[in-house]
Amino acid sequence: EPMQADDADASKVEDTLRYLNAHGNLNKELEVDSLVAPLLDLGTDQALEILSHLEQKNSE
Repeated sequence: EPMQADDADASKVEDTLRYLNAHGNLNKELEVDSLVAPLLDLGTDQALEILSHLEQKNSE
């Protein structure tokens, strides 16, 4: 079956972006709405991996 991102994946990525905005000490806020789709294009696992790297990098 094709790798189709479902709503659960989308909300997982969205929640992670919102979490990073709230707690990630990012230099500038992430544009949640414009980032969800391109991140999901990479696949959920890949997207969440990238986001966790963002978080780690900023917590150092």
